[in-house]
Amino acid sequence: FTCRYKPLHIMVPCFLLSLLLLPSFYSSDLPSGFHLDIDGISIAPSNSYLCALERRPGVPVGGKVQCWGDESTPQVSDVPSDSVFVQVVTSTYFACGVLLDQRVSCWGERSGGKVKGLFSQISAGSSYACGVLTDGHITCWGKGYARHSLNDDARFVQVSCGNSHCCGLDDEGLVHCWGSRVSSITETPKVKVKNDDGDLINAETRDVVDPDELEDFQKDAFFVTEDVQFKQISVGDEMSCGIQLLDGDIRCWGNLRSHKLSDSLLKGPYRQVSVGWSGLCGILESNNKLNCYGRAAIRVGDQADSYEWDQVRVGKYNVCGVTMDSQLKCFGISEYS
Repeated sequence: FTCRYKPLHIMVPCFLLSLLLLPSFYSSDLPSGFHLDIDGISIAPSNSYLCALERRPGVPVGGKVQCWGDESTPQVSDVPSDSVFVQVVTSTYFACGVLLDQRVSCWGERSGGKVKGLFSQISAGSSYACGVLTDGHITCWGKGYARHSLNDDARFVQVSCGNSHCCGLDDEGLVHCWGSRVSSITETPKVKVKNDDGDLINAETRDVVDPDELEDFQKDAFFVTEDVQFKQISVGDEMSCGIQLLDGDIRCWGNLRSHKLSDSLLKGPYRQVSVGWSGLCGILESNNKLNCYGRAAIRVGDQADSYEWDQVRVGKYNVCGVTMDSQLKCFGISEYS
């Protein structure tokens, strides 16, 4: 099976893309020193091409990058054929991967040249990329990325980037976001604190508060709140989500309406989440089944129900995932189908 590029105006459905020319795809096991970025460790769909890691026979970690799409673009034609990667990410104009020695190699256009440093994990936005260095700091490269002003004392284990903003997850499970000029997109998520009896508390008097006695405009600013701890995060176009450390539920923040979400909390527990353009998917911890929301749910439908999933990645036009038996499958509309 080969994937041929289709211009945007003649995109075709890609309901069940099985890349049979490869024996299997990279699973979730990583050597020490690498952080498992569930939001794209071995599969990376972009607007007009897809990259994935091919598992090497007999070797549990690392693989060769394979890319499909418009072969006239360097993102597809200039893939490093002799390098072994443990992660691959894609932007609109270039792709990057983390090598076994923790260096980053990029190919394509506008990648900003050679990337300096050793990395535990990387993520790509529309025309830029950011990565977590082995010392826990975050650095970015490419074009059009927002400069961050993160606390130098913070040590990060994951970074995730979308179209116009990024979020980093520190080693205490707290989220730090930057980029978008819309404050609700980059504000860190908080939850209202309750006392031992389950009552909400007034932020000024510390008295018990009945939310039914408050006006609507008071309800968000009136209570004692605290930061939410996460174990994994994912950034999309105008919304971010994370898996809560306490209970495994997915909590989202930003422009929920653009992703067709009516509630910021999705009950789990989940073990992976991926946010894309106007949609998200999560893999349930109990049975490895896939739940999708927004446009991602429309693209997947019920076609993923017969599989158990190891990884999932929501792109702009599709949803791609690796099953527990290492098959790569994509659902939705794709320019590289």
